[in-house]
Formats: sequence, C-alpha cells, structure tokens
Amino acid sequence: MLEQQATVVNIDAKNEVWVLAARQSACGSCQESAQCHPSGVLTAPSLAIQVKKNQHILNVGDEVIIQITEQTLWHGLFYLYIYPLVALVFGAIIGRFFEGEWGAALMASLCFVMALVHVKQLTQQQNDNYLPTVIKKIN
Repeated sequence: MLEQQATVVNIDAKNEVWVLAARQSACGSCQESAQCHPSGVLTAPSLAIQVKKNQHILNVGDEVIIQITEQTLWHGLFYLYIYPLVALVFGAIIGRFFEGEWGAALMASLCFVMALVHVKQLTQQQNDNYLPTVIKKIN
C-alpha cells in the first residue's frame, strides 16, 4: 500500500473530494540533496487529485492520509504504458507483413491510437477503481 498525507481543497456539488498532495522526489529524503542540487530545482508544484472519501466526513482544509494499492498502480501503469506499446509493435509487425514499411508505419500508428482510445474508455468506465482512498482523517 502506498500512502501519502494530503489536504482537502475542494468538495464539489457531486460530493466528490479533491485533495492536494505534495509531490516528492527520491532526493527529498537524502541528506546530501542540498549539495547536489540548488534549492528549489527538484520541487514540483502540487496537483489536486480526486479521491474516494470512504465514509469519512470531510471538510475543506482537513488533513488526511490517502492510499492506493500497489496492484492498482501496476494496473494503471500497464494500461498507460505497456498496452499501447504492445499494440504499436503488433501493428508494425502486421502492417509490415502485408504492406511493407508504409503498412508497418500506418498499422503501428492505427493500433497505437486504438489502444489509447481503449485505455481512455476503460478508465472512464472504472474511474472509481483507480482513485486513491482516504483511510484516515488527521485533524
């Protein structure tokens, strides 16, 4: 389970909760990070993300702990990176077999775009499955 502290920044009309979680780099916990990089170089702005509130009563400004399972993270990575890449290679092989280089380029592009459209449809249908969950209200 991957956990992160976040702040509730918005609760919209549909009762959807949005939190602001600070981005962290691998250098953030290193004692020598100040020596390697000037201050502020590796800091990225925070992003507001939608979360499942999981039976907690939340208000704007509340500090919460959010969590996402590693399995969910791996599924998301597969859908976003591996699946389109496999579709690209598969399309290139099929296109090359039938029409040579132009066919390979055309089929690779077509299969890649079709895979991205399919990923978008899957994630829209299963939106709640990929959202982090609030597991604890801190204050």
